[in-house]
Amino acid sequence: MKKLTNTMDIRVSNAISILQMLRHHPSKTKSKIALDTGLSFSSSSNIASILVDKGLLKIDENSLSTGGRKAACLSFNGDFAYAVVLDLHDNRTGYLGLVNMSNEIKKIVSFEIKSSDTLEDIQSKISEANDDLMKGVTIPIIGVCCAIAAVFLANSNIVLSCSNPVFEGVNIVSIVRDLFNHEFVVIENDANLSILAHSFDDDSASKISIFLTQGVGMGIMINNQLYTGKDGIAGELGHMKVRGESRTCKCGHQGCLRLFIPLESIAYDLGEIKYLEEGLSNMDYASQLAKRYLDGESPVIERVDLAKQKLGETLALLLDIFNPSEFIICGNMSNLFKIIEPGVKEICRDYSKLAKTFDAKITFDTTVPNKIMLIGGSERLFNQWLYDGFERYISD
Repeated sequence: MKKLTNTMDIRVSNAISILQMLRHHPSKTKSKIALDTGLSFSSSSNIASILVDKGLLKIDENSLSTGGRKAACLSFNGDFAYAVVLDLHDNRTGYLGLVNMSNEIKKIVSFEIKSSDTLEDIQSKISEANDDLMKGVTIPIIGVCCAIAAVFLANSNIVLSCSNPVFEGVNIVSIVRDLFNHEFVVIENDANLSILAHSFDDDSASKISIFLTQGVGMGIMINNQLYTGKDGIAGELGHMKVRGESRTCKCGHQGCLRLFIPLESIAYDLGEIKYLEEGLSNMDYASQLAKRYLDGESPVIERVDLAKQKLGETLALLLDIFNPSEFIICGNMSNLFKIIEPGVKEICRDYSKLAKTFDAKITFDTTVPNKIMLIGGSERLFNQWLYDGFERYISD
C-alpha cells in the first residue's frame, strides 16, 4: 500500500476506502458511508460526488422515505470499465474474457492451443480472438490480466518454468502488451488467481485455494492480502515430496505431489493418458471416472482413493502450518469432487494435530476453471489499478 505523504494521498486513500466498501456491499446513503468509513459527512460526501462524476459510483433511489423525501443512495458501478483477461493456464484451450469491475463475465472467446504451436502461432490466435472479443464493445478497457500456469520472476516478468514450455524464457508482459496495445498489463500465476476469485464476496481474512489442473497449485490469502513470497513464486505445492514414494517427476525429483493428485496423473497411472492427449476434455474424463468409481471398477477406485488420501494429508499439513479459516478446492477434476469430498475432509481432520481445536472450512467449488481464471484476473487487475492508476483516473 502507498505511504500517505500529503493531503492528496489521504484523499485518494479515503476514496479507495469508499469505493471498495461499495464494491463489496449494497448501496448506501452518504450518511451511512460516512458512518461506516469513519469520515466526516462533508469529506465523504465530497469524495463520493467526485466518484459519481467519474462514473465509478451511481446514484440509486432508496425505497425508504426520510421525512417525506427519498434518501439518495450510492452504489458501485461495475460497468464503468471492463478488464480483458487472457487465460493461458490450460495447455489445450486458451480463453479471452471481458469482465466488468464487479467481476461479472460479459463475454468469453476460446481458441485451440496445439502441442505443435509455436509462440508466434499462439500470438496469432490470441490476436484473432481479441478481434472477436472486442466487436461492438464501447466500454473502456482498464487493462489486461494474463493467467498462466508458470513460475516467473515478478521483477523481470521472465517465465522460468511453465506447463506449456513454449512460454519458458519469454518476457510475458512484453508479449501481452504488444498483443493488446495496452500499457496496463498484469501477469499472474493461475493458483493465485484462484484464491482471488474466491475473495470478492468473502470477508474471510486468511484462506487457501488448491487449484488442481496439470499440477497442484496453491493460492494463499493472509490477512486479506495475497501472499506470493519474496520473489513472487510462493505456493508451488505440486513439487512437495510425498514420503515413501519413488516415482520420478518430470522435474527430475522423486515423489512429487503432482504425481498423485491431478487428473492427468490418474489417467497416466490407469494407462488412459492417451484419451486426454487425443482430445477428451478433463471435465468429461472426470465424469467418466466418477461413474466408473460408483460402478465399482476396482482400479479406478484404488487410484482415485490414492488421490483422495494424498489431498487429505496435504490439507492436514497446510492446516497446521497456516491455520486458515477456509480451504477452497477447485480445478479441472471437479466432476470427481462428490466422490472424494467426504473422504478428504475426514482424512484432513484425522491427520491434522490442530483440527480438533482449530478447524477450517473445506469447500469444493465445481465452477469451471476458465471462469475462475476470468473472475480472479479481473479482481487482480482491479486491485492493481487502485494503486497504479486510480489516482490519475480521478485527477484527470
